[in-house]
Amino acid sequence: MFAIVAMVASAVLVAPAAGTTDPAVECDHQYVKVHDNTVKVLPTGGDDTENLQCALDLATSMSWAKVKLIAGDYHTSFLEAEGFHGVFKGAGREKTTILTLPDGLDCVTRLDEAGDLFLLTFGGSDVVIKGLTIGVGGEAPCTEPRDGFIDDEEGYGYLDRSIGAIYATQKIGVSETCPTDTVDFRMRVYGVAVESVLPDFDAQVVEWDNFFTGVASGRLFAEFACVESWLRGDLIVRGSHFEGIRWGVIANSTHDSTVLFGGPKPWQGNTFSDVGVGAAVAATSDTQAFVKGNHMDNVHWWGVYLLGTDLNAGLTTSTVAKNHIVGIDTADGIGSLDFGPELGVGPLLQSTIAYNTIEVNSDFNGVYAIGTDGKIVGNRISGEMWSGIMLDGIFDEETFEVIYPTTGWYVARNNLKQVEPFGADIWLWNSTAQNTVICRCRHDTVMDLGVDNTIVHCDVLPPEEPVDTLQSIDRAMTRTLKALPYPQMRFGY
Repeated sequence: MFAIVAMVASAVLVAPAAGTTDPAVECDHQYVKVHDNTVKVLPTGGDDTENLQCALDLATSMSWAKVKLIAGDYHTSFLEAEGFHGVFKGAGREKTTILTLPDGLDCVTRLDEAGDLFLLTFGGSDVVIKGLTIGVGGEAPCTEPRDGFIDDEEGYGYLDRSIGAIYATQKIGVSETCPTDTVDFRMRVYGVAVESVLPDFDAQVVEWDNFFTGVASGRLFAEFACVESWLRGDLIVRGSHFEGIRWGVIANSTHDSTVLFGGPKPWQGNTFSDVGVGAAVAATSDTQAFVKGNHMDNVHWWGVYLLGTDLNAGLTTSTVAKNHIVGIDTADGIGSLDFGPELGVGPLLQSTIAYNTIEVNSDFNGVYAIGTDGKIVGNRISGEMWSGIMLDGIFDEETFEVIYPTTGWYVARNNLKQVEPFGADIWLWNSTAQNTVICRCRHDTVMDLGVDNTIVHCDVLPPEEPVDTLQSIDRAMTRTLKALPYPQMRFGY
């Protein structure tokens, strides 16, 4: 009976004209099944791009829809949806896997036509993504040799052209001009994994055998960065896993928004393993960001990276709390860097860094901060590093003359007993002023080179070397790491 029905059925499934679907969207009925507002996609065993894209197009034509993937492997090229409202889900993180095509993707064409290199891009959408794993289906995500992507004098061009997994942006496609309006969006990612193979890690070497970014929000691509356009809404990532990629989760270009990476309950935290950076909040405006309860193992650059650096931004308040961050070997455990005063726009970032467990074994610090009126409280820091906590400011890179000091920070009750510092447990540069440091233990050492800092219950060390010598040792390295480029196409540069 089924065979007879199949013979007389049309070769394609046309979305019903009645209701809210678009009758012009045609999908292969063998692999794309529609029931009410649910669009189910079956894997073909080959290239599933056309079926997955058709399902997204069909779902986008509805007022609300669910795109459902069953257990199995799906191989695909780049997918996109604009104005999608609904759910994109698999059968479970251990059951449904979306993989890049085995022979790689045409990343050059995608970049020219769409301006992004994310496998799954949603423009101006309200979407929940859950219950699936995204990975690399062949030897590398892109077909082009990686050397073909290095196109600037410093060799950093590859960072703008490295493939990501999930992306929220204003709209799909390349624009000759930047939109000036704020686009509403909402992206919630629950129980998703992004995994690939990270080669021998080197912060300055291009490697193509992995995804670059797990989940990110960012601006529309144009001939230049769209610094006056914003996303407004929510970016939430919980209960997900990121492994073998350069950047785990990134919130960028959000305005009047809420960012949640993790949460207070154990099941809400994300896990990161063998990644460059765990979580980043950068170039945001009037945004509340929370990075809580995440477990980051073998993180190379930063566990959490907070950055205020956008000419058109307002103040972002960030709370980084109760995260477990271990394995830092190239940079700081947590970095909070506000360059707003240097840009002439005032403070852009205010951070509370509290009750985190941080292990660092590098020439850098457990926590590194530039800015005003932040808090570093109750953290447990261990390992061999320059200092457990460092406050710096904005200074001339040639003369080290202070331009904008870091002021108003409250540093208290941090457990530094297992810090083996090259410098001191807590380090205050000469670009700091009027900060308060209260040590948990009288044996905690403090190097105070600043002005009018209040030091309580600490062992204050006298400088053993000229400040210029210390600066040349530490600050040159710190500036190098702070200036490491990240996907600048989206980040306000």
